[in-house]
Amino acid sequence: MPSNKTFNRALVAAGLPKDFRFHDLRHSFASHALDQGVAESTVQLYMGHATPDELRGVYRHQVKGAAARDRKALETVFFQETEDVEIPDEVFEDGEAAA
Repeated sequence: MPSNKTFNRALVAAGLPKDFRFHDLRHSFASHALDQGVAESTVQLYMGHATPDELRGVYRHQVKGAAARDRKALETVFFQETEDVEIPDEVFEDGEAAA
């Protein structure tokens, strides 16, 4: 871990608030890595957590702007015009989609 003097100079250079902690970098890394789809097992390894549940409990929260991005992605999937596709009968079993 860098010395306080070095870290404080880095905060000023990066334009971060003086109360920003080194631990905040760790938390930001894990949160953004998960948000971008990095496998939980990979982030767990980097962060040194014993279990995926521990990792999720600490870092799995909404990253700023993620809700709007996710909503846009879902709207693209569900509201985009698509061609009519014929679905073969064997796909359905008693009116339900087959597993």
